[in-house]
Amino acid sequence: LDFAVGDRASVFAGAGVDYVDASASIFGTEINGDGQGWSYSYGGAYRLSENLVGEVQVRHLEADLSTDFGDVDLASDQITLGFRLAL
Repeated sequence: LDFAVGDRASVFAGAGVDYVDASASIFGTEINGDGQGWSYSYGGAYRLSENLVGEVQVRHLEADLSTDFGDVDLASDQITLGFRLAL
């Protein structure tokens, strides 16, 4: 969902189902896992110029992964600050 806030700004929110393929190195041991999860995100964007948009996004992900060592529950939070080019 996107909602315009004036002429140059917008806020957004979304959710989805994810496939996760992850790896980690713990004390020199490589662990690989994959599985299904879900996520949601929200944030805001601001048009800095005709072709440049600044954006901040918060994303939360949860997944159940199968590994060689058993099942692992994964939770991740991300905060992203970025720019998009409008071509």
